[in-house]
Amino acid sequence: MRKYIIAVSFIVMAGLKPAVADVLCVQSRLDALGYSTGLPDGVLGNNTNSAAKAYLESVQTKLPKLSRKTSAEWCSELATKTANLPGFMTDVPPGIELFDYTNASFCRVQSILAPPISLVIDRKHKKLISALKWFNSAISTAKARPEEAKIVAEMLEELASFKAFVKLSWRGNGSSPAHWQTNLLKNIAFAVNVVDHHSGWQPGKRSIVVDWGDKVYSNSHYTAWGRKQSQRWPDTIAAAAAAYISWGVVAPNSTALAEGRKDYHKVARLLRKKGGTRSYHGSRKYLKGMPKNWGTRLEDKTLGDLVIAAHVAGRKKIDLFNHAPSGTSLYEAIVGWQNTLFENNGKAVKGEDLSFLATDGEERSWSWTEYFIFNYPNDPRTAILRDKSEKIKKSDWSGFGYRGRATGPSTCLFR
Repeated sequence: MRKYIIAVSFIVMAGLKPAVADVLCVQSRLDALGYSTGLPDGVLGNNTNSAAKAYLESVQTKLPKLSRKTSAEWCSELATKTANLPGFMTDVPPGIELFDYTNASFCRVQSILAPPISLVIDRKHKKLISALKWFNSAISTAKARPEEAKIVAEMLEELASFKAFVKLSWRGNGSSPAHWQTNLLKNIAFAVNVVDHHSGWQPGKRSIVVDWGDKVYSNSHYTAWGRKQSQRWPDTIAAAAAAYISWGVVAPNSTALAEGRKDYHKVARLLRKKGGTRSYHGSRKYLKGMPKNWGTRLEDKTLGDLVIAAHVAGRKKIDLFNHAPSGTSLYEAIVGWQNTLFENNGKAVKGEDLSFLATDGEERSWSWTEYFIFNYPNDPRTAILRDKSEKIKKSDWSGFGYRGRATGPSTCLFR
């Protein structure tokens, strides 16, 4: 495996990779038009060359002979011819914007390095963190600099061509690979949306990235590791709701959207008007073996992902903020959560892990508040959130830019 990854990295460094995405584009579209190329693999083999030759002989076109150098030209023409065929409609963005694109003054502009190419998510070797850091940089920079969106699109195509992070083999205690897969999917959705907004896609390339995201979505389910979906913790279900709804709206993927709404409903049934440090995790069943002071941290993470899910669903006129299957809506739960955190100088959460109140970009990030403020800009009951957000903004300049590695983005996506 290590030798293979090194070889893959060498190919990327050598600059040969972009043509693979072009060849995949050509192969899938020739197949859709009735010219069989065999299994799409990004390689110009005999089947692909024969299919291309048959296409040239039967269609009036000015295309040259298919080669790695001409594959982009082929992809562009074939993308036009297949745009309305099933499976290729994702070439056209759905026209839904997740963020406030009118202001990018708080975005951190960085050099977008080559994305990490890996076949597995391996927390022990920090490959996952490297991937999430790349998304942070790419999303923030592309939002601030429209011209960078094309670069981000090309890098997403590279990741898609390698099926990066699709195969999960990590084992160990703590969070499952499926949990982290959902966090990656969420970032993929955000990156695609930024590229959509800035029209950064080359013809035929968006559907390649969407196909990759669909595979990430499919592999994010617990059943792949012999575990049942019913065994998930509430915070993992909430993370899945945010990821699936985000991907369902952006891709678009109706199956992911429906599953995300179903997962949202599962956690929404636990909501309370005055949430405590164990309100949404129910009992020691989920907290057994975890640090005793993590209850508040996990509650915040759970609520935060529900806020992200509700915000994205709202972009399709689906109201989840007021969805109250057990009598308490997310809006009411957030208002109660403010009281739990800040009333009487935080007496109710004394001794708890409150590190999520810093925008550090990890799962502890409080950055979901920007989503909530965006949806309730003039609501007096969000005053505490706005005040705390402003204090973080003034005291932690290093936190600007896209920082939402897990729970959600902060600062620049809504400012």
